[in-house]
Amino acid sequence: MRHLIARWLKNSLFISIILSLLNACSLQSPRYPTALSQGAKGASDATAIQFLPLIAAIVLLLTAIGIAYYFFIKGDLKKWVSEGLALGRSKVDQARFKNQKRRTEAEQLELLRALGHQAWDARVSDPTYADEYGQLEALQAQAAPMEDVVKAVQLELAKSRDARNKLNAAYEQKSKELQVQLNQMKDSLSLLKSEQGKAIATLRKAVEQKQALESEAHDYETRIANLQGSDIPDRDSQIAGLNNSIATLGKTIYALGDQINGLSSQSQKLETDQGPYLVQIDNLKSQMDQAANEHKDALLPLDQQVSNLESNLKSRQAELAAIKEKMIPLIESLGPKVYAARPDSPALQDSYQKLDVKKEQLSSATQGFDLANSRLVSRDAEMLRNFYIMLGIGLLVLVLLVVLLVMAF
Repeated sequence: MRHLIARWLKNSLFISIILSLLNACSLQSPRYPTALSQGAKGASDATAIQFLPLIAAIVLLLTAIGIAYYFFIKGDLKKWVSEGLALGRSKVDQARFKNQKRRTEAEQLELLRALGHQAWDARVSDPTYADEYGQLEALQAQAAPMEDVVKAVQLELAKSRDARNKLNAAYEQKSKELQVQLNQMKDSLSLLKSEQGKAIATLRKAVEQKQALESEAHDYETRIANLQGSDIPDRDSQIAGLNNSIATLGKTIYALGDQINGLSSQSQKLETDQGPYLVQIDNLKSQMDQAANEHKDALLPLDQQVSNLESNLKSRQAELAAIKEKMIPLIESLGPKVYAARPDSPALQDSYQKLDVKKEQLSSATQGFDLANSRLVSRDAEMLRNFYIMLGIGLLVLVLLVVLLVMAF
């Protein structure tokens, strides 16, 4: 095999050198005089460059086919390919069974751990694992009083939190009731202030109107005094008209005076009526402040009690968790021994069955993995080497063919 491949490589190299020399000679041939135009010379060069790679590709392909046909007729090619494919199948089987074995082992380990926990929870003992069981009982004896303490602290903490919640709820309810009363007082006070503002605004307008009418009446009186000192013909009629106007204005001014007195009394009454509401508002605010202070004073010891209980509970739980942490590996180590001893217990039968199935699956995967390994070991090294050489040469021929065809076209 190696001698034939070496001969093929030597012949291929020789053909490549001959084709290169022919290509160089064709470019310097007298058949292409220098008087030719540049376009004709370029066309001839292009023809020479395209022709030689194509012939080289054909020769290379025919040579490769010839060698392949030779080994095919001889029967070696079929053996190499069969050996290579068998190797590939063996590697695939090896990887598949390896993954299956790894997955089954992990599932089996998880089932064994679960079996240990089930055996301990059901308190299933057996002489084959008496030492581990005794250690677990000793640790459980340490954990039992701690569990009682933890439960007692949890109960006390729940009571303290409940008392605090009730205290907060009572305070919130009282605060809401006082706030409702305060809002009602503020609404009533706002209504009185609004009515007082309207009364004061009406009073101000009435006073301004009365002052304007009094000023107008004074002007009429001044005009009458001036008319009395004059000798105009219609003096008496003008004085009479002015007196009538003054009389009319007097009535209006008198009515405005009564209205002003009424509005003034109303404004004062509205201001007086605001007093009790202001007192009630101050009283409600004082009650709210007092309730807040009383709630704060009552809540402080409860908060301190809850904080102390939470700290104590955290410390107790940490101590209990430390013991439980020591128990977990011992409990999980019971699994393989419980499965080996198979003590009779209804709580463990389902786990036994699952582990039996996993055991069969693991045995099957292990056998498949070992068989795949033995097949890999028994492979013919010489044939595999020839198979890889054949693949390498085939790839090289393919690359050279692509390069030569690209150069040709």
